Amino acid sequence: MMKNQALISVIIPCYNYSHFLEETVNSVLDQTYQNFECLIIDDGSQDSTREVAEELEKKDPRVKYFHQTNQGLSAARNTGILKSKGEFIQFLDADDLLSKEKLASQAAVFAASEKTDIVYCRALYFDTEHPAVFYKDFQKKGREWMPKVSGRGRKVLRQLIRGNIMVVSAPLVRRSLFDKTGFFDIELKSYEDWDLWMRAAENNFHFYYSDDANAITYIRLHGSSMTNNGVKMLTALVVLYKKHKVFFSSDSDLNGLFDRKFKKAFISLVAYYKTDKQELSRYVGKMPFTRTERSLLCSNRGLLNFILLKMIAKLK
Repeated sequence: MMKNQALISVIIPCYNYSHFLEETVNSVLDQTYQNFECLIIDDGSQDSTREVAEELEKKDPRVKYFHQTNQGLSAARNTGILKSKGEFIQFLDADDLLSKEKLASQAAVFAASEKTDIVYCRALYFDTEHPAVFYKDFQKKGREWMPKVSGRGRKVLRQLIRGNIMVVSAPLVRRSLFDKTGFFDIELKSYEDWDLWMRAAENNFHFYYSDDANAITYIRLHGSSMTNNGVKMLTALVVLYKKHKVFFSSDSDLNGLFDRKFKKAFISLVAYYKTDKQELSRYVGKMPFTRTERSLLCSNRGLLNFILLKMIAKLK
């Protein structure tokens, strides 16, 4: 166990998830590692989040409730970081859970290694209707998707270019990391955690994957379509590519890997859009096409590949 039981700040952003909040907070209160503060950041909820949170606050002084006008998930997490007093940060969405040994297990890794900045563990998925049945991935295909990578720099970046390496509640993060990386990017509407891990890797912070079977984060499954997942992935890749291009451009190997990943994502999504013109039109409106390109793309799908490739070239 860590010397003097370092304080861990558990940050729970919540927006209209009052019906899950008590169970989520209880998974924190039940931790074997008890030196924590649990910060509930109410992002302008319109349900009974305030009432539930204030009751939890009355029951345990380590639970602290904060309210803000609706600003989005990233802004809520950032508020939590600013309000936190802990040496380490644990993010936890308001509908997800932690295993009882999660904090203790990861705190022990930090106690044993001063060089480590991020310790992450495995994630299991569950349905609300069947909370005792767990899946290795959100598609329920029985495949673990999270790479088990430990190290820093290029080793971690190669994995991050291929995709996000963890869910946001998998790691315990050293608080001082944010002094250099900055907080979550509020301009990103998806994969804001992926962006944060990339910035951490670019700044040479040390990642460690813990294979302790007792350290688990449980992710609640919600319905989402394959098309929506694809759109989110593509949007994130476009934004991340533009945002991190300067860093990757100095390394031909990493830059080439990112280029290949970026192009593959564009081409693989062509099939989605060809079958749904309305979805295509809605999405294209959000992308950095010229007015002429946008018009051509939505009116003549035969030009789709050409314009997508042209856009890729523009981003280089």
